[in-house]
Amino acid sequence: MNTAQCLKIIRSESEISFSDFIELIDNEYWFSNIAFENGNILNSINENQGSAKVFCFGRMHSLSKQETLKCFGEHYKSVLESPEDTKSHLNIRSFIENSWKGLLIDYDALTIKN
Repeated sequence: MNTAQCLKIIRSESEISFSDFIELIDNEYWFSNIAFENGNILNSINENQGSAKVFCFGRMHSLSKQETLKCFGEHYKSVLESPEDTKSHLNIRSFIENSWKGLLIDYDALTIKN
């Protein structure tokens, strides 16, 4: 899958798996691990880099909140199925609540490979 195909899936009713999304990022983009804040969640440079990739990709491609959440694939679906769970997928839950305004992240951590 390439970026254009991914964006088509995200902007449709289709679903994408998180592993396919991460594979796309690893194949078509350079990514530098970064620390970031998502609402009241502090993520170190060594944790939750999959979430950082999703957020950087979403911003790069001007995705809506909902389109960005779809990049989390089955993890987003799990959150929707267990709204009372307050211990899993905290970055997804925080993004649902705070959207883009809740993120403090260096979006330049993700660049397109040439």
